[in-house]
Amino acid sequence: MSESIGNQPVLPKAGQIGVDRLQAESANNGQAYTIAEGSVGSGVTAATLVLSDGSDVVTTTGNGLFLAWWPGSAVGHVRDCDHRYRNDNSADQLSDAR
Repeated sequence: MSESIGNQPVLPKAGQIGVDRLQAESANNGQAYTIAEGSVGSGVTAATLVLSDGSDVVTTTGNGLFLAWWPGSAVGHVRDCDHRYRNDNSADQLSDAR
């Protein structure tokens, strides 16, 4: 998993993802939720964030981007990222950022 500094997103390499924003928000009713968004390198077809409590958050990916949200304010609690990527236009392979 790549990281970004300031407002300049890191463009991930092929088969990797880069997190551009990880932010806790509150809905009008006061319920907290967390948003994660960023870029995916060429060939990435899916990404799942692994939170510190072991739960998985499946992202939506497309057009070189990913987006996910989940209930609660878990900023700083993304432990890992598993993602699928296509290598040489063959079968998808599972990779993790550990």
